[in-house]
Amino acid sequence: MIACLLADVLSLGGYRVTTCGTVGAALEALAANPDFALCISDFLLPDRTGLDLARELHRLRPELRMVLASAFLESEVEELVASEPAVALVVRKPVDVFALRAQIDALVAAGGGAAEGAAVALGG
Repeated sequence: MIACLLADVLSLGGYRVTTCGTVGAALEALAANPDFALCISDFLLPDRTGLDLARELHRLRPELRMVLASAFLESEVEELVASEPAVALVVRKPVDVFALRAQIDALVAAGGGAAEGAAVALGG
């Protein structure tokens, strides 16, 4: 439900959003579209974790950054996530989608892109 709401908020802000329900689907979408500016994922996905996705992203597209959302991360896992080069931001649930939208705008702009028309992969 949060993914749908965030997709709507991002779409209204000019982003082109692709939603995926699994790490596998996200990797397929990212491989098919080199224009993605950012990947946003829940930590727990049906087939693997968001940390697994971050590691694959870093291997396949080292320039692509990721926002990872979680309701709870154990401190050891949080340290692993924070040290992962692909992870630009970790957000705690419940998520304020409008505040997150502002953070996403800043991340996309810092990467040299503009929010208007930027492609975002959204999983979870």
